[in-house]
Amino acid sequence: MKTEYFTARNNARKNDELDILGDREIKTLINIIKLHDAHYQFNEKVFVDVGCGDAYLKKPVEQNAMKYQGFDIDECDLSSDQMPLSSGSIDIIACYSVIEHLNDPSNLLNEASRVLKPGGYLFIETPNWEYTFKTFYNDYTHVKPYTIASLKSVLEDFGFDILKLMPNVRCKSRLYYESKYRFSIARNLPFRGYGGPLSMLKGQATGIFSLAKKPNKFT
Repeated sequence: MKTEYFTARNNARKNDELDILGDREIKTLINIIKLHDAHYQFNEKVFVDVGCGDAYLKKPVEQNAMKYQGFDIDECDLSSDQMPLSSGSIDIIACYSVIEHLNDPSNLLNEASRVLKPGGYLFIETPNWEYTFKTFYNDYTHVKPYTIASLKSVLEDFGFDILKLMPNVRCKSRLYYESKYRFSIARNLPFRGYGGPLSMLKGQATGIFSLAKKPNKFT
């Protein structure tokens, strides 16, 4: 059932939107990592797109001098399968709209810790239950919601260092990712969408971005 769902979702995307969407996602991810480490070098880093769908991140990842790998549900069942990656070989893992589709995230997080290099980054996006509890299950493939606190706890329980928990707004200034009131600010932006003269007032974010790191000495 999920395979059919994601195939239909991917086919519904408009090709002329993919470059814009992918570029915004990768610019945002890069900026968030730089908030933690301003001197981080992305050149030749290995980037894995877990649950890649139509692989719309491939082009912007490669344009930023990283090496792209991606796989989707038809190649790996994240609930039980081993990721098709060598241990300690990956610099950055991105999981956009993935973890909420798993009843148990144990395999995903264990596998992420296995394949990441020491010091590698795990980037997760998921709906914020605090803001989406009325609509979360409108997507029938959603099975497990997360709050800011529960996402933090599960990542820590699997040995990751939490670097940043932020609202899932794209291409914003530092304020939107580091303010004490960042989740409320992002949620209450007056307009949806992006771009245009009012771009800084657009977003209405109802999800969470989490940036975590595999410790240099991971046990």
